Amino acid sequence: SSGNQRRVQGSSGINAEYGRGTAQASYSAGGRMCSITYMDSTMSINVSHFKKLENLYAQAEIDPAGDDSLFHSRVWCLMKRYKMLRSSMTGKLQSENFGLHAALPRKAFELLNRKFHVSFECFASPFNCYFSQFCSAFPDIDCYFGSRGSFFDFKPKSGSFQANPPFSEEVMLAMANHMIGLLDDTQDALMFVVFIPDWQKPLTPAIPRLAATIYCQHNILLESGNHQYITGNQHVQGLTHYDAVHGTQVYVLQNDSAVDMWPLQHSDMEQLRNAMSYNREWG
Repeated sequence: SSGNQRRVQGSSGINAEYGRGTAQASYSAGGRMCSITYMDSTMSINVSHFKKLENLYAQAEIDPAGDDSLFHSRVWCLMKRYKMLRSSMTGKLQSENFGLHAALPRKAFELLNRKFHVSFECFASPFNCYFSQFCSAFPDIDCYFGSRGSFFDFKPKSGSFQANPPFSEEVMLAMANHMIGLLDDTQDALMFVVFIPDWQKPLTPAIPRLAATIYCQHNILLESGNHQYITGNQHVQGLTHYDAVHGTQVYVLQNDSAVDMWPLQHSDMEQLRNAMSYNREWG
């Protein structure tokens, strides 16, 4: 798809988007952090993620002129939006708050790409995405950095996709229903590799929904304390890993065409289990 096709009508609704002043970027003396200032509000991001956003922005091809001031304004809007979302989670359970933007370790994504042929994330943000193709929560601002919009408006007919949704029972069940509907509607090879928390007491409805579908070809449980995620604040803290405080259920949903095109073995699932266990030597 072209950048124009991905663009969503409207803008972020923040003044910086409309040109009434522009945001300015500056680097810290140590060169590790970048500050984006609009009017009297400053947002901080680590330099590696700022460079990542630059790359995503260029790939999206929405601003062919390469206007730095417009780019900086959109980064400021992006950071403000996600900061407000995280602030709204104050008081939530620790596992819910971390799970809001937590990402898989890079080794897990490398394996998903190599063995499971995944190249697209169903739930990500410009900050935590591993692939440049992803769906996200806020298309009006995320679209400038490559988002294809909401997963629930996304209707692929083929391909292999990773899903690590927000740890919300309603979102996870809606995700499961949407995936099963997509698998019902195509004869082409379609696959989803899904990661959700193992909430048993009470049982979260997405678990039996995913486990019982005819498309569930593989399922493993990652036990709490034996696997890691990258914190949801990685664009400020860096790639900080934390031990999962819950078990994680991993489901592989495949239709018959996907089973034929991408046959998976139990050993592949065990490799994925190992890749979810962070080793400091990997970085």
